Amino acid sequence: MIVTFALVAAQLFLLGTNAVQPFRLAAAEDRERRLWTLLVLPLLLGSLVLAIFHLDVATDAALAWGIAWPPRSRMARLLLVAGAAAGLGALLTALGGRKFEPAAWRFAGGLGLALAAVAALAGELLRVGGAPAGGIVAIALGAAGRFALTLAAGECATGRVRWLAPLAALALPLGALAAPLMLRNALRPDLLTLGAAVVLLAVARFLPGALSRPAAAGGVLLAALYLSQSARITAMLELQGIR
Repeated sequence: MIVTFALVAAQLFLLGTNAVQPFRLAAAEDRERRLWTLLVLPLLLGSLVLAIFHLDVATDAALAWGIAWPPRSRMARLLLVAGAAAGLGALLTALGGRKFEPAAWRFAGGLGLALAAVAALAGELLRVGGAPAGGIVAIALGAAGRFALTLAAGECATGRVRWLAPLAALALPLGALAAPLMLRNALRPDLLTLGAAVVLLAVARFLPGALSRPAAAGGVLLAALYLSQSARITAMLELQGIR
């Protein structure tokens, strides 16, 4: 579970930063933009490496949803398209980001948002495994919560905490509420972790500046811990044939 937690947490911060930072840079100074042009490609490549490791850890769930190479399933092709678009955007940013107009920065941010959304859906599919726990509604709500959490991670990693962390606090419990009763019962001891994450994300914006970002980051890490524990328990229930 520790490996899954580390992979989930790192992906949340990397993909979130890639989605949020370009929007901040649309109104930023040249010094910040120059720094991002140096970081954008390594961060995206790091995210790709972590995604490959995650697929290796969750091999059975990945194969169940056809997330493999070569990409034959819709999900795999969607990941490929989103990743290629984000990669192209990162390359253009690295080469010419210093000359970008605000609209170009927002377009780069849009590509990052698309990749974060697709990655959130893929992460949710890997969490529930071969058979959808709770059906398509639970998967959609879980992916929405994970997407909001990704943006909250990017927000606290790149600057002042504003409205993305409270949004994640609202969206995060949706997947747990939509899960089937058997899974909710199995995760009952971990609801304290989820609740603590929600509280930290909800109050982070209203804390003093020195505490705001650490509180939001703590909420993201606790949520990643809950998600990794949920994936472990779901896999155990699947092995036992209880879904």
